[in-house]
Amino acid sequence: VLELAKKLCQLPGVKFTGIYAHEVEGENLTMEGMREATFKTASLMTETAKMLKDEGIAIEHVSMGASNTFPSTCRYIKEGKFPEITELHPGNCIIGDIGYMKILANTRESCAVTVLTTVTSTAHSDYAMIDAGYKTLGADCNIDHRNEPGFFWKDMPSYGSIQGHPDLWLGSLSAETSHVFYINPAKKLKLGERLEIVPNNATLVNNLHDKLYGVRNGMVEREFVVTGRGRGL
Repeated sequence: VLELAKKLCQLPGVKFTGIYAHEVEGENLTMEGMREATFKTASLMTETAKMLKDEGIAIEHVSMGASNTFPSTCRYIKEGKFPEITELHPGNCIIGDIGYMKILANTRESCAVTVLTTVTSTAHSDYAMIDAGYKTLGADCNIDHRNEPGFFWKDMPSYGSIQGHPDLWLGSLSAETSHVFYINPAKKLKLGERLEIVPNNATLVNNLHDKLYGVRNGMVEREFVVTGRGRGL
């Protein structure tokens, strides 16, 4: 780090202003594991910042960022530990999704973004069709978690969680439509019925739409224009 920092400081037109870490959850995906990962990263960043300053390299920013370690970072800072840290990047935890829920960054209840869809066909006895596919929901099935119990149903991963319907499985996407399978064959959907889906990856959903609608108690209170629509990764 020191060698790289010295080289950066010598480059014309470049101002070296700080260091940033994006810590990952590691193998111990528990709350205690998150706290340990936070402490380890914060300690490393603090030591690195002190080393650079001792070598005469003045840095303004010492930043950390990960949604699942954000609460622990805030706790340590509140306790007076790691005063060198100047900036936090909590990421998507303020929005939340199923993927972030799996890495303990948010709860299922705190997921703020949902996609409202309509049942467009009930002709088949095993599934219904809805008017949202991967152009609406993205195509992230959280494949990294494939070894977890319940990841597959009849060899299909899930592409989102349907609000109030644990008996439904969003198991197959095409461009503009999706298959919603009946886990309980006795419960069928009706043509025109609305389904609210918590996406696996809310960042993909936000990037695919021009507007987001802020809803409270069933009423639209505000419209948010997605100014970066289509410009994200």
